[in-house]
Amino acid sequence: MLLRNTDTSFININYAENFTLKPSTMENKNSKTFSADKFTAKAAHVISLDDYVDIDNLINLQQKYDANYQLLKKQEELLSITSHELKTPITTIMLFLSLLEKLTEKEENPRVLELVQKTETQVNRLVKLVNNLQDMTALQNGKIELRKEIFNFSALVKSCADTFRLQNPEFELIIEENTIIDIYADSLRIEQVLINFISNAIKYSPHAGRILIYVESTLDLLKVSVTDSGIGMPEAALPHVFDCYFRAYPDDNRFKGNGLGLYISKEIIVQHEGEIGVISQENKGSTFWFTLPFQKMD
Repeated sequence: MLLRNTDTSFININYAENFTLKPSTMENKNSKTFSADKFTAKAAHVISLDDYVDIDNLINLQQKYDANYQLLKKQEELLSITSHELKTPITTIMLFLSLLEKLTEKEENPRVLELVQKTETQVNRLVKLVNNLQDMTALQNGKIELRKEIFNFSALVKSCADTFRLQNPEFELIIEENTIIDIYADSLRIEQVLINFISNAIKYSPHAGRILIYVESTLDLLKVSVTDSGIGMPEAALPHVFDCYFRAYPDDNRFKGNGLGLYISKEIIVQHEGEIGVISQENKGSTFWFTLPFQKMD
């Protein structure tokens, strides 16, 4: 069905919002009036109309959108259920590995101990992936829930750095700060961002070296940066670093990842009303930073 648009108006069609045909009266070829005040639908583009509107096409577009939307919802539900169901067996495996490691240490069998520790490393990677999938599901459904509390930020930074020092003794992790301060935020989520920054700094510094964690505060915000001397990134990659699934070096087998960590980190900082960014130069290293405004308790 083709309808003539006497006003050369337009239809604004957007996935998330209703659109309305304008003007409210339109003529067909037989000069009969068509009322479109209540005709609404959802689709993916903006269509400019100069002469004719194909109503059959719009209805078909609506049906395709509805089908795709339902498919997307089912995928999100499957993702949520799968990541949740994986939690229990992974936790059990981690418990058994911990017990096995203690037994192996007593028997002083270095080869078995090495295999157990390697298995733990792979399971930890799986735990991180499952956690990222759960965060992705939360973001798709709205946003990650924040559980804010007052905590000492300096203690959090020191705890993170100490953990990485134990796991990566070949790296020199240095903390510089101009203040020791308590902040009101979600400590676990902020720790998640900091861990992501430090782990990336280590991962993309194949020749080890020095990693600087710098903390500074002003009257109204806290700024944290993590600087490495690794391989850096090309300038063309910088605008996309915090995009979902983006990887600066997808074809380099030395660097494993799924492109979720920095995206989730960005969303955490945005929900804290802060800012996040990166400065990087290829073959010279990167500096990832974020800010947190000082907030009053809810």
